[in-house]
Amino acid sequence: MSLQLTGRMREIAMGRSGLSRSEVEKYRALFQQQGFTLPPLDFANSSHARAGCASCGGTTNRVDVCKSYSSGVGTRLKELIDREFPGTSTCDACQSSVLELNQLLPRQVQVRKSQFIDEILSRADRAPLLHRALVALDQAVTGNYFARRKLRQLLDEAVEGAQPVLAAGPVEHRTGDWSPTRHLVFHVYPVGELWKWNLDELLRHWSIFDGRKVIGIVHDSSSATPEEVQEYLSGRNCEWVVKSNVPMGKPYCCESQTFYEMVDLLGGEDDLVYYAHAKGVTSRQASAEIARRWVTEMHHACLDRCDEAFDELRYHGAYGAFLTDHRPRPVISGTFFWFRLGDALRRNWRKLRSGYPAIEQWPTDVFPDNVGCRFDLRNDARISALYSPDAWSLIESRVQRETDVQRMAACSPAPAWPAGFQNWPETIRHHRQLVQNAVAEAKETPYPDERYSGRGIVMPAGGWWRIGNPHQPYFWCAYAAAFVIRRLGSQLPIQFWFLPGEMAAIPDAEAFAARVGATCHTIPDGEMRCPHGWQVKIQAILRCPFEEVIHLDSDVICEIDPARLFDEPGYIEHGVMFWADNPDLRGHMEKCSYILPDTWRRLGEPSRGRMRDIEAGQMVIDKRRAWHALLVDRHLADHADYWGGFNGGESGVWYGDKTDHHVACILTGTPYQRDDRFEFDRSGGCYVHRGRNGEVLLRHCCDVKGHLVNGDRIPNMAAVSADSIVEAKLLRGIVPWLAADNPDLIEESLKLISPERYFQFPVELKEYTRRTWLDVVAANEYRLTWMSAKNVVLDIGANVGAASYQCARMGAGRILAFEPFPECVRLARQNLKQFPHVELREAAVWRSDQKTTSISLHPHGHPEFTQGYSTTLVRSVDYS
Repeated sequence: MSLQLTGRMREIAMGRSGLSRSEVEKYRALFQQQGFTLPPLDFANSSHARAGCASCGGTTNRVDVCKSYSSGVGTRLKELIDREFPGTSTCDACQSSVLELNQLLPRQVQVRKSQFIDEILSRADRAPLLHRALVALDQAVTGNYFARRKLRQLLDEAVEGAQPVLAAGPVEHRTGDWSPTRHLVFHVYPVGELWKWNLDELLRHWSIFDGRKVIGIVHDSSSATPEEVQEYLSGRNCEWVVKSNVPMGKPYCCESQTFYEMVDLLGGEDDLVYYAHAKGVTSRQASAEIARRWVTEMHHACLDRCDEAFDELRYHGAYGAFLTDHRPRPVISGTFFWFRLGDALRRNWRKLRSGYPAIEQWPTDVFPDNVGCRFDLRNDARISALYSPDAWSLIESRVQRETDVQRMAACSPAPAWPAGFQNWPETIRHHRQLVQNAVAEAKETPYPDERYSGRGIVMPAGGWWRIGNPHQPYFWCAYAAAFVIRRLGSQLPIQFWFLPGEMAAIPDAEAFAARVGATCHTIPDGEMRCPHGWQVKIQAILRCPFEEVIHLDSDVICEIDPARLFDEPGYIEHGVMFWADNPDLRGHMEKCSYILPDTWRRLGEPSRGRMRDIEAGQMVIDKRRAWHALLVDRHLADHADYWGGFNGGESGVWYGDKTDHHVACILTGTPYQRDDRFEFDRSGGCYVHRGRNGEVLLRHCCDVKGHLVNGDRIPNMAAVSADSIVEAKLLRGIVPWLAADNPDLIEESLKLISPERYFQFPVELKEYTRRTWLDVVAANEYRLTWMSAKNVVLDIGANVGAASYQCARMGAGRILAFEPFPECVRLARQNLKQFPHVELREAAVWRSDQKTTSISLHPHGHPEFTQGYSTTLVRSVDYS
């Protein structure tokens, strides 16, 4: 059975769609491959030349139109196009469409209307007069064939989809000094008295316009004469476009009658144009009082606050007072707006819809998703809402919201904002101005030479990390990280930094810090507007005494002496060195890895598109060379309630603090090195950051934190990654196995254990032990190989015996296990009772410089740590 092409596909295959001959041949070959029977080729070449058919821009070979068919609609259309555009001709493709319309019965015309429009529009990419041709079509097919209102909607939708895209996307951002020429385009229909009041209001702001002033006048028997309007504005150096008025309801009525001609008189790549009209002169919906208020508010937004409007126009194509809902996209309600002339002329600026609200729709048609406003009323008001007195209470609430945003942004500490505040135009506008002021102020602030010297490391060490229940302090992460740094032989000074009150929650914090050669520091109370964990970083960098500083998150484990980071070429060249973040996050998590395009608009910066962000767990910074960026960084941190979001709070424009550091460098022009290589070690749960030769420098253990609780690991949490060393080379606990022929193996092995410690156990013992057992026994997490009877295993911190159990299964000859927690010992005895060669001792094992006879469960001031367990002394063994 042969397949037949129908509808649009048949038109394409016959060459009647307006596609070029080569494209038609490609389609025909494709159809044939799919098994379709090809119709005869009746190709009418539409050459897409600029001159030619007034309907679609194509060239013509035939001029006769057959009038012998049943409906005659096509013939009437041809006659109307000829009358609208005398001296033009119709191209072959449009001739074919007209002939087809003639062949259709009246009922078929209605069914065919949308397809016919699509066919003309598909060939209309070069038609300079397409809109008027379609108006002629609107007049041609009245009566039973088309409902005029429905047809006009179809025409608008079809025109929108078919116009050539001369330029698209966001407009180019204007930075630095920008002083565009400002033109005025004003439409007036001089009826009643309000037209004079409208002109008076305009004259109050006349000095703003330093370019051409073009006044469009439409008149009829019921209006004042054009001469009266010209007399009213005499001496104002105006240019005039005068036309007879088209009655309301006709195509291109109202303000659209003069729009094209007025804009055609202007020119200038970087010029701005203010469009307005005499409002309320004919309105049956708005009272004179509402019309006056509406005009006043629009002039206030666009002219009284023109500096704000011009700032918005740096990154918007158009700007008006009120943005309201409408179909198919929002409109600038009231039709007073600024627009960027050069950017409009590069787009489909003649994309003017037919009908009453044509000019209101024009800015969002030409600059879709790129129109700024003072009051964003979308979802709250439609196009005609402001005709009602009730709607103005909404405007008053938005004016109050502007005041509230300014007040709340100045509050310290940061207040709780309403949901969704980040997307309010008032919030965006105010924070953009704040950051621009911060950049300007930073560039005027000199570097304090006497304040900083030397090199050092800073680590945020406060806060709590939730691993189920209870919370665990980050201090022990920092302690573990500093412990590794000292083992690597680094002599750099290390500072632990805390928010007010955090250090008090860690007993003997300063004493423990001293063991690893670190000092503790607290940011003074009231110094931070957003006192949250992420924002500690920039405060620590600025407050520490070092001129060259390495910032490390508390869960970053060094593989080399961090002092070597100052020798990296990227740091030497630029003075700031970052590493790139995970590039694989998508969806709502994408802003964790990328600076998204909308961010640049919020910052008032030229768009850089979607930019890879940095991973701020580690940064190397020369404060002298990055001074301006650091000051802006602090500003962004102080306004993290908008920009970065809070730890555990509402998400901001970006995620966390990392973009603060990155954006601050961009805004101040501070050069920086960003290593874009990314590696994630799934076995160790960490980001791996390498140096110039591929050498591993740092591991950011973001998934598996490196906690030591008073010197000991939190159970089941890694102190370091799989191939790093704190106390062993294994990810989860210590399971070294040694050759039995060394008589001192036990004593020598136990010397690996360090340093003095307290023990702390999780409350959720059942879930923890289940996961541990599955990991070690079922999944063979330690990747143990077969052992011999000569092998002896030391299982320090045996928990419920999972590691000992696995080693016994693998053939170890002797296993000595230590576990201080009585409940774990009881469970371990049950698990290991089948293995007589496993010796389990209820004891803690440690090495200490001071003799200690016992160790207790230590609650660290938080009772929930030991909830359900008694605080008991356990038998201890000192292998010092």
